[in-house]
Amino acid sequence: MNQLLSPETYIHTEAMHNTQAAHQIVPFVIHLLQPRSVLDLGCGLGTWLFEFKKHGVTDVLGLDTPYVDQKLLSKYLDDEEYMATDLSIPLQLNRRFDLAISLEVAEHLPESTADVFVSNLVNGSDTILFSAAIPGQIGQNHLNEQWPSYWAAKFQKHGFLCYDPVRPEFWNNAQVDFWYRQNMLLYSKTPLDANPAVALDLVHPELHLEKLRKIYSYSHQISRIRSGKVGISFYLKTLLKSALHFGRKIDNA
Repeated sequence: MNQLLSPETYIHTEAMHNTQAAHQIVPFVIHLLQPRSVLDLGCGLGTWLFEFKKHGVTDVLGLDTPYVDQKLLSKYLDDEEYMATDLSIPLQLNRRFDLAISLEVAEHLPESTADVFVSNLVNGSDTILFSAAIPGQIGQNHLNEQWPSYWAAKFQKHGFLCYDPVRPEFWNNAQVDFWYRQNMLLYSKTPLDANPAVALDLVHPELHLEKLRKIYSYSHQISRIRSGKVGISFYLKTLLKSALHFGRKIDNA
C-alpha cells in the first residue's frame, strides 16, 4: 500500500474539520474574487466546498485520498463533487476552475512532491487560496513544514503573484483557527485588487503562546524534580499525559 494513501497517515474528524473557519472566510473570498467554480486539492470532508455551495457556487470539486470517511464526506459533498486520488502525483483534470484552494494540506506530503503539488494547483486555476503549516507548527503526519516564502517562490516560478488579503482581515478573529489566520495567502497569475504580500513569514501569537506554555510546564516539572518535591516517575507520567493532551489539541492542524 502506498504510504501516502494509508488510512493511518491522517484521520479526518468533524471536531477539527468543520465549517466554522470556512463560514467566516468564504463570504470574504467570494466578495473579493466572485468565483463560479472552485477546486479543493486536499478537501478532507469537503467542509470548505460546502460553504462555497451555501453561498451560491454550484460547480465544485474536491480531491483527497480514498480513505476519507465516506459517511462524513457525504454530509458535505455529493458523489460527483468528490474524486479520490493520490495528491502526490501529477493530476489530469482536463479543465480549469475560477479558484483553487488547498488549506493545510501540503505539509502532509514529502518535500520531494512539493513541486508536483504546486504544479497541480496552478494547472487547476489562475487563482489559488493556499495555506500550509510553518516549521514547528506540529500536527498529524506533518512531513514538510515550510515558511510561506518557500511556497511563494514555487508559485512565482509559474508566474503567480502573492497577495495577503485574508490574514489582516481575520488575524484577530477567534472563530478562525490560528493556522488559517497565520498561513493563508492568495496567489494569482493576473494582478488582483488586493493587498500585496509584504511580510510572508509570520507566527501567530496563539501558536507562540502555546509553545511557551508547554516550555514553562516542562521547566516547572523539572524544577520540582530537582527540588525533590516529586519523583521522576511522577514527572514522566505527567509529561506523557500533557504531551497526549497537547497532541490531541493540535493533532489535525
